[in-house]
Amino acid sequence: MDRVFQWIANIPPITRYWCISIVVTALCTSIGLVSSRELAFRPDKAFSTEPWRLLTSFFYFGDLSIELVFAVVFLVNLSTFLEENFQSPLSLFPDSITADPHTEHEQVLLSLTEKNKSIDYLYFIFLVCGSIVSVVTYGMYKTSFKYNKLGPLLDDVILYIWSQNNPDVEISLLGLITLKARNLPLFHIIRIWVGQESFIPDLSRLMSGNIYYILAIFKQNFMWRVLMFYCLGHFWWFTRYFFLEKLYEDPDQERKNARRRNEGRVKQHAKIGFHSKATINLLRLFLLPPWYHRIVQNMRRANAH
Repeated sequence: MDRVFQWIANIPPITRYWCISIVVTALCTSIGLVSSRELAFRPDKAFSTEPWRLLTSFFYFGDLSIELVFAVVFLVNLSTFLEENFQSPLSLFPDSITADPHTEHEQVLLSLTEKNKSIDYLYFIFLVCGSIVSVVTYGMYKTSFKYNKLGPLLDDVILYIWSQNNPDVEISLLGLITLKARNLPLFHIIRIWVGQESFIPDLSRLMSGNIYYILAIFKQNFMWRVLMFYCLGHFWWFTRYFFLEKLYEDPDQERKNARRRNEGRVKQHAKIGFHSKATINLLRLFLLPPWYHRIVQNMRRANAH
């Protein structure tokens, strides 16, 4: 038992409290202390008289079961990796703050972002949750899509981001199958599909070759989940981990500083179109945790003096 408590204590705080909340919620619904209907996401109630649904819908993955245990353990591994390696990149901060003459500012920001990994990760999760709530709400009002458990959708996005950040990592599933992380999203979708009650009828429709029957498959909630899995997952991975951190920002600090000292590269950078700069600044404003904005203002005042 001590080993279990030690393992739990070693989990980063955001991941730890989220997974504990999932288990506690499952326990409460299993013993009848609370009904799953009171926790599920319903826009008409969540945005009016029962706002707690915006939170509890991310905690409810289902009642206690072996499947839930495997899901939580898998989530702990993925989310722990993201949280432990999560650090707001310098590309989120204005160039005037991270420019070469102000390297002391860079050191301060690196120290702060290293210290605030967990709280920055929580802010990122908050943004992802907001996008999930928005898409699901739109789907419920404008289409036939209805999905009340938002926690698994957040789990999907985390899985996608992790797989894109570690594409060559080999994963052993119960010692039976070994596959690379880049293939994990596809395997995850197939596993969910096989677990659906409609799997056999869907398979029959696909084998029939009838276009009408095949199109009927794409109207199911499952296909909406697949669409959200890839679209939201790719959106957050691309904007947060690829565009600003790898494409726009050079991870090699010495090479980046050398380019800043090169007049030709500075002029080339100045020619970037208005729309490109507006996009970058908008992403910075959106993705930079709000507690850093005050720090940036103080640094700008220091530069002015």
